[in-house]
This record gives sequence, structure tokens and C-alpha cells, in this order.
Amino acid sequence: MTDLIGLIPAGGSATRIAPLPCSKEVYPVGFQRSADGSVPRPKVACEYLLERMRLAGVNRAYIVLREGKWDIPAFLRKRR
Repeated sequence: MTDLIGLIPAGGSATRIAPLPCSKEVYPVGFQRSADGSVPRPKVACEYLLERMRLAGVNRAYIVLREGKWDIPAFLRKRR
């Protein structure tokens, strides 16, 4: 079986929706229940993309970043 790889391009500056306090990929755009189901927590844009990729059978995803967008890997590391 071959790996299905997903790619998220995240190198833009989001100038059309600026100013944002963070990269648009980690900007909250909805809510989801916490693990115990009690409290809703913010859900960011890249989480939707990664969920859809997983449902499509992607087992490895890469995010293409530009310099200065280090909030994305920092956020995803916390979500593990």
C-alpha cells in the first residue's frame, strides 16, 4: 500500500484579511467539544483541513511555511 500524502500551502501573508493576531491557518473559525465533551474549545482552520484529509485516507501531511509563520507548528505541537 502506498502512502497518501496531504499538502497544506501556508506561505501567504493574508493581506486581504489583515490584520490578524496570528497566521490564518491557526485562526479560530468554529468550535468543537473538548475530549470529555463538557466545554467547547476553539477550532482553527487547519484542523478542518487535517480532519478532511484524514477522512480521505491521508496518513501523512506536510505544511509548506514561509519564514515567520512559526505559530503554526507551535500550535500543532500543543494539539498532539
